[in-house]
Amino acid sequence: MTNIDFLNLTDTISKLELEIGRECSHNNDEIAASEFFKASIINGNSDAEYKLAWMFENGIGVNKDLKTSFKLTENSALKGNKIGQYNLANWYEKEKQYGKAYEYYLKSAYNGLAIAQNKVGCILNENNISNMFKIEPNKELSIKFFEESAKQNYSMAQFNLALNYENKSNIDKNKTPTNEQINSIKKAIFWYNKAVENGIKEAKINLYLLTKKLHKMYNNISQMFCSSY
Repeated sequence: MTNIDFLNLTDTISKLELEIGRECSHNNDEIAASEFFKASIINGNSDAEYKLAWMFENGIGVNKDLKTSFKLTENSALKGNKIGQYNLANWYEKEKQYGKAYEYYLKSAYNGLAIAQNKVGCILNENNISNMFKIEPNKELSIKFFEESAKQNYSMAQFNLALNYENKSNIDKNKTPTNEQINSIKKAIFWYNKAVENGIKEAKINLYLLTKKLHKMYNNISQMFCSSY
């Protein structure tokens, strides 16, 4: 057997151990799940590391051990696992190590994790949150992160994206909107609808208020137009 064959076999075993561990957890056999996750970790599986880390953090299937939980999370993150990176960022944020927290939220976001993309969008979007993380706020960049997350059907990102497009439109009820404003309004309505479909109640309220505002604006413009003749 060649070295390549051996490596492929080890990878297959680690994935099977992970899947069996997940099945055990689903069937509420957490002790067995932890053992399979441990075996999967020995064979190099970074998904098993963040799974077992969660178990140690919460004392499920194993004795609660926060140091071991952190170490497993860190190991998963350092291997480039996007969920491990997000979870490590959470650890750092809880410890108020905001620089490291942002570093790993950003790594996870660039690795395509929707919840991390939304988180980075929120950090960049609000001045008080940006200041806490010691970075410059950047509305345009935050919208890009919200959009990447929203495209993956992450509902809160869809809501945040819609809200930003609505704010960006900055419509005046007594003025005809520009093409750029109309484009922003269309995007806001589109993403509010997506968020509504995914169960975000605030999106339904915002969509209602926005459509009422648009209706009033067009009525005002029509009246102004008619009164000029």
